[in-house]
Amino acid sequence: MIENIAEPVIESAIIADFPFLGLPVVRQILHFMLRFLGQYFYEYTAKATVALIIDMQINAEKSAANVALIKLQEALKLDNILAIQKASEEFDAAMIALVHYDGSVKI
Repeated sequence: MIENIAEPVIESAIIADFPFLGLPVVRQILHFMLRFLGQYFYEYTAKATVALIIDMQINAEKSAANVALIKLQEALKLDNILAIQKASEEFDAAMIALVHYDGSVKI
């Protein structure tokens, strides 16, 4: 959709600055190059966006695991068996979520 709007505008701007690029054969080559660059840019930004989303998810899961570890350490200092058990379960769940790609808590 965006390529149907942006491509003619970019092509017209380039041809306005360099009129010889409007010649029939040269214009076809320019059109091909613009499509190729547009596809490359789209694929690159899509991959970068996916990598960014994955990094954000992993960072959130690391943070949750660190918080669970701190709670477990505090429970160990208190020497309360119920608090240790609960904190241990939370830490286990956080570590499993960090290891599994979909964030599920499965063994």
